[in-house]
Amino acid sequence: FIIGGGQVVSEQIVSIFTAAASKNKLSHLILLSVGCIVPGADRVPESYQYAQKLIDTDSINPSQNSPVGITVIQTDIHSEQDEIALIQQLTPLFQVEDGEENASDKYRSIVDQLVELVHLKSVSTVQTLVSHGLLRLFSQEFPQQPEAQEQMNNRIRMTRSLTDVDSFIADLPALLEFSGVLYRYYINQMHPLIQAAIHYIHSQYAEAISIPDFCLQAKVSSPYLGYLFKKETGYFFNNYLTQYRIYCSIPLLLDTDMRINDIATHVGFTSASYYITRFKQQIGLSPIKYRSQVR
Repeated sequence: FIIGGGQVVSEQIVSIFTAAASKNKLSHLILLSVGCIVPGADRVPESYQYAQKLIDTDSINPSQNSPVGITVIQTDIHSEQDEIALIQQLTPLFQVEDGEENASDKYRSIVDQLVELVHLKSVSTVQTLVSHGLLRLFSQEFPQQPEAQEQMNNRIRMTRSLTDVDSFIADLPALLEFSGVLYRYYINQMHPLIQAAIHYIHSQYAEAISIPDFCLQAKVSSPYLGYLFKKETGYFFNNYLTQYRIYCSIPLLLDTDMRINDIATHVGFTSASYYITRFKQQIGLSPIKYRSQVR
């Protein structure tokens, strides 16, 4: 099902389907996987692929569903925030070429954080966080390359099979290193112009940048870049830029007491109202509500 509108809330979707299944005595036959909320119709496939990957990653067998109620797989708001935070930490590390930094040192702080979380919570909790985060990252970055997502998914299945704490912890550095190599491989398959455009966005997102500015530097026409960017990444240039700015704003929302207006300016939005509108479209909540709920 595709569900749209200005107020799409995962909990409401689950509630409606659960009630309908119960009324028709079909709960024991239904597995509901809820994809991530996306800001536009052009990105609906990303949500669908994410919902599919949730099923694959969680290894759910519909025939084993409880007869009492509908089986639901989704990412709650707290897990979603953790996934986004993990993506924000991994993305700049994945962009560092092999040889520029020792792989074991590069991921050490993230591995240490995840190990601490294993001891605080459980292996299955951290497995879910890491697997869903990596799948979300590869779905976002490579929507046009399903083979990249499938390769990532296959490696994640290996990690999900490790239920012993020591085995899982020992596998974490190798999993992150594999993910980084795979990420760079598919980035390097893109047209050099698009690689340069992505680097431009990641390094200059806080400034007043635009397609014309980049095209002037790269000496290409705006229509050509727009066409090629969409073809290679699955996104329009400005949509990719906006999404990246919103992700960069989340640590400021959660880890500081900066005002919304100041956060919007800090990550490159010229209008706080536009930032709030796009944040709500992409995350499903306003920045203020997101900050209060997650905290």
